[in-house]
Amino acid sequence: MKLPSILAICILLVSCEKNDAAYDVGKSDITLTFVKALFNGEEIVQSEFQYFADGKIKTALGYKDYSKNLVGYKRTYNYEGDRLVNSEIQMDISSSLFAVNYIYSKAQYEYNGNLIIQSNHFSKKNDEYEMTSFVTYTYNDRKLPVKISRYAAGGSLYGYSTYSYDENGNVVLLEDYGINDLGEPVKTMQNAYTYDNKNNPYQLAYHPLENIPYSVNKNNILTSSWVNYVAGAQPPSGTSTTVYNSYNTYGYPTSMNEQGNVFLLEYK
Repeated sequence: MKLPSILAICILLVSCEKNDAAYDVGKSDITLTFVKALFNGEEIVQSEFQYFADGKIKTALGYKDYSKNLVGYKRTYNYEGDRLVNSEIQMDISSSLFAVNYIYSKAQYEYNGNLIIQSNHFSKKNDEYEMTSFVTYTYNDRKLPVKISRYAAGGSLYGYSTYSYDENGNVVLLEDYGINDLGEPVKTMQNAYTYDNKNNPYQLAYHPLENIPYSVNKNNILTSSWVNYVAGAQPPSGTSTTVYNSYNTYGYPTSMNEQGNVFLLEYK
């Protein structure tokens, strides 16, 4: 499983009925709290996840320096009842190791029944929010997202992603497309995934539309094989592998090695 970086933590959920385990928010007795990197025997906190009493994600933080309380990324989730209505983001753009310089953005969500069908994205400029883009979502009969389409604020489509699933609700193929000057879709990237049979801790730590496939999968990614179709891309293809060194009694990973990098996962 690819460890979500500070930037990768940026992106959303849907409330569904019970037959979709990936969307069964708040039903687990255990939640992922910290992700730490193990470096020269030292545990370095990279990410922290905080939850409401009912198990829904409240705040996701990516640390620039946990020991100094320097937050590189923070996303706060706001609900009305069971529905996520918006999320607010602050991101550090400073290159300094000792200070932060935040930019602010937010997303607002539109529903059809229990499913989010559109998210509207805003950036803060001169103390006011300006709409920059919006995203629409298409689902299969299992209420899993199969297409995410991305639009500029004015309504022009500039790209989309499609998702194929196995019987467990894990994404097995992700395909990204851009739009060329003729308005035609052009495939830019694809990822194919394999999985273990253990529990994925990121189902509650993310909103299910926020960081697909990690946010929707039932199980944990073992391999990610990608092909980059953009002309001149180097390397044009490759495979990353994750080894899970240990799991807890609930079947969630507690230690993993991704391409030689070791990460520790802690739960409450």
